[in-house]
Amino acid sequence: MADSSGGAVLPKLEFAQTLAQNEFHVFPLLPWPLGRKPGKTPLKGMKFKELATRDPDQIKAWWAENPDYNIGIYTGKFGDVRADGGFDALLVVDEDNKDGKNGSATIAQWEAEGLELPRTLVTETPTGGRHLFYRVGQPVRQGVERLGDGVDHRSYGGYVVACGSVIDGKAYKVISSDPVAPAPEWLIARCGQAKTKAADAETAPPANIDRARALSRATDYLRSHAPLAVEGQGGDLTTFKVAARMKDFGVGKDDTVDLLMAEWNLRCSPPWDAAELQDKVNHAFIYGFEDPGSSAPEVIFSKIETPEKAAPSEAPAAGNATTGKRRFKARLLGDIAPKLDMLWVIDGVLPAGGLVVFIAEPGKAKTLNAVEMAFAIARGIPWHGRDTLQGSVLYFSAEGMLANRLEARRQFDELAGTDIPFAAIEDGANLRSSADDVSALITAALELPERTGHPLRLIVIDTLNQIMAGGAENSAEDMGAVIASLGRIKRETGAAVLVIHHLGKDASKGARGHSSLMGAVDTSLEIKNSAVTIEKQRDGETGAKFHFQIETVEIGTDAKGRPVTSAVTVPDRGREFERETPKAGTSTAKLLEAAQNLTLGRAEPGEPARIAVHEWRAEFVSRNYRGRESSGQREFRRRTNELVRMGWIKDEGDHALVLG
Repeated sequence: MADSSGGAVLPKLEFAQTLAQNEFHVFPLLPWPLGRKPGKTPLKGMKFKELATRDPDQIKAWWAENPDYNIGIYTGKFGDVRADGGFDALLVVDEDNKDGKNGSATIAQWEAEGLELPRTLVTETPTGGRHLFYRVGQPVRQGVERLGDGVDHRSYGGYVVACGSVIDGKAYKVISSDPVAPAPEWLIARCGQAKTKAADAETAPPANIDRARALSRATDYLRSHAPLAVEGQGGDLTTFKVAARMKDFGVGKDDTVDLLMAEWNLRCSPPWDAAELQDKVNHAFIYGFEDPGSSAPEVIFSKIETPEKAAPSEAPAAGNATTGKRRFKARLLGDIAPKLDMLWVIDGVLPAGGLVVFIAEPGKAKTLNAVEMAFAIARGIPWHGRDTLQGSVLYFSAEGMLANRLEARRQFDELAGTDIPFAAIEDGANLRSSADDVSALITAALELPERTGHPLRLIVIDTLNQIMAGGAENSAEDMGAVIASLGRIKRETGAAVLVIHHLGKDASKGARGHSSLMGAVDTSLEIKNSAVTIEKQRDGETGAKFHFQIETVEIGTDAKGRPVTSAVTVPDRGREFERETPKAGTSTAKLLEAAQNLTLGRAEPGEPARIAVHEWRAEFVSRNYRGRESSGQREFRRRTNELVRMGWIKDEGDHALVLG
């Protein structure tokens, strides 16, 4: 291909025609400054994966419509159709060196490791990046920085902007006109094999998923928790993640597009047009890491069928991996994405879908606090200043004596009986050895959203001792059986399960009974000195204290006219505020240290001081992420919200108020 870096500027039609003659499949892009991504956006309704072509007549017709159209190269095809009916494809390495990214350094590191990139066609982008074009026999999985800092790659289902295109007066140009070389095996291996169109059947939700429930869960996520796509702030990746989450819920592609358009898109900045959004959804359903419906209870949490016991003569040979029906699915490291956006039923306190134990000595208001939490979640109001994820709550009281406490809470909160999606069961149960009791509880829980119109968020079990049905708390076998039942309940309902339990005789040693319980839970809460304290958090900060006081509520009179009272817990506003302290050595602690360093000389020690966010970010990144600036900037965004929640920082837009 001729070098376009010098000489007269050719019409874009000639660039497109030359590209087609050199085996590229091309299609038009809106010219600068049009489109969501100015100069890089396909025409409205352009299904480029089907329409990208090498046909000179079609190319001529497109650019006759507008000679200023920029040029897109579809990376899912390259060259002519093969004898087997398929196409070769492109693997384009996209080196980015702007906004703190350093793709050049990543590629230099490959070379230092002896991983050579063959000479090939290379183009330069208007921002100083590069596109390195390679040929592959089968498409590979696309990725954003999966190959390293500042290096994306495009293949099946993707496209790149071609030489001859112009962005803000600057052109894409050829800097090495070598023929497109075959991709090296090491590069293909790092990218991973693409999921081909193998059909939409692979991306359709399983038939056993309850569509109405999946849509309800997805709608709640979009309204309350989904991040919004913002241009210039990773909007493409955000849209991919949100659409992939719809797939995880078990929502089909068409429903996903409809939900995103109705509940999410108009709040994005700017909104996607329908064709662009459809393409983003298609992309997420093809390349999303999880299988369709991966987070739907019907899929992940379905009971495993127990095969009939084989006769001795039919028993499989030891080590025979081909027998049996159950299979495990192993994912390569590069396919395992971190779960960075944790969902909380109570922010930073109760993880959604988690197993939580709430322990204290008898008479220390465990039930009263649990009821307060449950009502806050059912009402969707903050609990001790922490946001809640509104939804249905089922309170299973195996001890009984719950009704008066619920009435006190209802009156104290000035609620009518049917105002909130809360339900209770006062009954005994054997969750240690009775599969029927476990199934009955699950059934009652799953029926609740249909009755309330709110997704199930929390199941409270009060108390552990009462559901063991004579089992020994100190027995590894009995405790293990209960843990298995609790795990099944949380998996099949998708709700957080909070179990109320007692401290042992020696309070310093924690919960009563076998230690396997504490190893199994995600979160441990304990009442100490009239404060609910986070003692353990598998994926979050620990040490937060929520002080409370008990208030008496007169709920009515008995047959003789005497007042009947019960009690509620309320936040103790008179107690000194205690901030959570970030764990030493964590990114959150380092971010707080960077903020406090900037306050030196601006205020007295311990007094609030205002700092510029851009200075704070630069201080944090330069101290902790030298050479990995893009990673540091992402970590800054994540951990800032954590410090706001913990009470160390007040968000003031372009500035932050350091409170201590």
